[in-house]
Amino acid sequence: MPVIVIPEAALQREREAIARTARDELERAIPDTEARNAIPELHKALAWGKPADQIVHAARKLGADLIVMGTHGRTGWRRAALGSVAEAVVRHAPCTVTCVKP
Repeated sequence: MPVIVIPEAALQREREAIARTARDELERAIPDTEARNAIPELHKALAWGKPADQIVHAARKLGADLIVMGTHGRTGWRRAALGSVAEAVVRHAPCTVTCVKP
């Protein structure tokens, strides 16, 4: 089996590019001015790791009262193959979780 070696600097550049793209997408989805007017205690954050773990960790850290998240509602083999972030969050969240179709 071949081994691929990627220089650390290249990985760091890629990670920074991904983070920039994610921040841009987050800002487009929920602009700061709109969010602050509608929900004064809204927290936006980016984190690396398993999505469900990071969402639950953030909710605990912030003392969240509610998590609202989008879910595609996959069932059957697709859900089994892909897993369900929403299901894991619902099972482990320290607060109420509302799932909506994106």
